[in-house]
Amino acid sequence: MEFLQNLPENDSFWDNSSRYTKRVFIDSINGVPDNRETMKNWFNSQIEFWGIDGSNLFTRWKEINELEANEVIERSREIIKRIMDNFYDLSTNNY
Repeated sequence: MEFLQNLPENDSFWDNSSRYTKRVFIDSINGVPDNRETMKNWFNSQIEFWGIDGSNLFTRWKEINELEANEVIERSREIIKRIMDNFYDLSTNNY
């Protein structure tokens, strides 16, 4: 929500075939209580306008926040590697 609020009205994200503009976003979020459950419901009701599984939104965030995105990617790789290493160890044990 904060990311979308801070995007300028003329940002390329708002140029889409769904006609999801900054004004549409503001209207959709207006009056939505700021708590986990209602924000989750709001997010799920809007994600269809942000590309398949929100890909356009996440891609735009990554373009603007390159350092943070790279940190998330690197941490995810480390976690996946640990999981795969542990899974392999477990799968080769004879019980």
